[in-house]
Amino acid sequence: MYDVVVVGGGPAGAAAARRCAALGLSTLVLEKERLPRDKVCSGWVMGVARILIAAEYGDIPKEVLSSPSGHRGYIVHVPEAGTGTIESDSLISWRRDLDRWLLRKAQDAGAELWEETRVAEVIEGSPCIVKFTREGVAEDVQARFVIGADGANSHVRKSVFPEIEAPLSQAYQEWYAIDLPAERDYGHLYIGTEIAPFYGAAHYKGNLLVFEVGARMGQVKEAARWVREAMGSEYRVTFDVEAGGRNACVEPVLYSQLFKGSFRPARGNVMLTGDAAGLVMPVTGEGMGTSMLSGLAAAVAVERALKKNQKAEELYLSGIRGLVERLQGPYGMVREIRREADNGPTALLEVTLSSWKRTLALSQAVAESVEF
Repeated sequence: MYDVVVVGGGPAGAAAARRCAALGLSTLVLEKERLPRDKVCSGWVMGVARILIAAEYGDIPKEVLSSPSGHRGYIVHVPEAGTGTIESDSLISWRRDLDRWLLRKAQDAGAELWEETRVAEVIEGSPCIVKFTREGVAEDVQARFVIGADGANSHVRKSVFPEIEAPLSQAYQEWYAIDLPAERDYGHLYIGTEIAPFYGAAHYKGNLLVFEVGARMGQVKEAARWVREAMGSEYRVTFDVEAGGRNACVEPVLYSQLFKGSFRPARGNVMLTGDAAGLVMPVTGEGMGTSMLSGLAAAVAVERALKKNQKAEELYLSGIRGLVERLQGPYGMVREIRREADNGPTALLEVTLSSWKRTLALSQAVAESVEF
C-alpha cells in the first residue's frame, strides 16, 4: 500500500507528488501516456505559475524553455478596433518539456512514476483503491490518500463524484512553419465579437507559429477558422500550408458549482486538483499556476491529516477556499467581456485589455491564498 497515489503527471500532480515524497511518504504517480507528450497549452509560464515555480523550484533550466524564452507581454488584436498592449513578463516552454522537468523533480524527491497507466476507477475508503490497466493488465493498488490531477475528463472525479455533471468547453492547437512579421517578444491574443469571450492566442516557438483557440463545444472549428482569417488579414498571408501538428482537448466549466458549494472537490481522502476540480483562471485561461497551487494544497492537507489522524477532505477544502474565492472576480470579468462584445469591437478591445490587466494583477494574491 502507498501513502499517496497521484493520478496524472501534469503540474498539479508533479507538485503534489514532489511535496508528499519530500515528507517521506511513499508516493506513486500514475500517468496515462508515455512521456514526454504534447498538450494543448500555450506553455506561457505566467502569473501564478511563474510565482510558484520560482518559489518551489527556482529558475527553469534554459533547455526546458523555448526560443524566445519569454515574452514582455501580450498584444490584443481586435479586428476593426486595432490593438492594445499589456506589459507582463512571462516565460515560454513546450508543455512536454516543462511537465517532464517538473516530474523529474518529483522523482528526485523519491516519488515513483508509472507511465502508460490508465486509471479506470477510484474507490474512496480506508484504504482507497485505485484500479487501472498497465501494459494491458488490469491491476489495482491501495492508498491512504488519492490526489486526482487527471484533467478535464478526470476518471477520479467520475468515480468519486458520479453525481457531478461537468459542462465542457473545447481547446484546439495548431502549429505552422510560417514566418509572419509578428513581434516575437509578445504573445498575441485575437478576439472578436464573433467568438468573445473566447479568444485565440498565437506566438512563436523557434520557427513554428503556434496558435490555440478556445470555444464552446461544437464551435472550435469555426473559432479556429476565425483566428486564422484574422491573422491572415492582418499580415496579408494565407494559411495555405499544412499544419505541422495539431492537438485538441476539453476544459471543464465548474465555476458555478464551485462558487455555490454544490461541488466540493474532495471526499474522504480523495482530493481533486487543477482541471479535474475546474480550477482554471478565468479571462487568461491560466491553468498551470492554479493546478500547481491546488496540488500543493492537497499535499499540505495530507500532511495535516496524518498529524491529526483525520480525513483530508475538510483540510483540503479549507486550504483551497481562498483560491476558489479569488476566481470569482475574473469569472465576473468574463461575463463582462461577453456583454461588451455586444457594444462592438472598440468596447471589446477596451474590456479585454482591462480584464487581462486586472487578472494578471491578482496573481500574487491568488498565490498567497493557499498556504503551501
